[in-house]
Amino acid sequence: MKGAAHDLLPMRARIHDARRQAVELLSQQNVDRTALEALRADQLKLAENASQRLTQALADVADVLTPEQRKQLAERINRRHGHHE
Repeated sequence: MKGAAHDLLPMRARIHDARRQAVELLSQQNVDRTALEALRADQLKLAENASQRLTQALADVADVLTPEQRKQLAERINRRHGHHE
């Protein structure tokens, strides 16, 4: 999980930077639609990469946990995200 966190942290900074860029682009006298589209496409790629990395990390964790531990982890995740089962 530390490896995944290390890989995902820079992505978070890029998301914040993209938000700043979008506000900057939208604040211009003339909106550059091509630049906005490029920013959108870049963010989709970033989201896909983050999703793949997170999925890989979850599968790696699942490989070393027992079925009972995986169940407990799932319950913790649900509680953290406000889902009660």
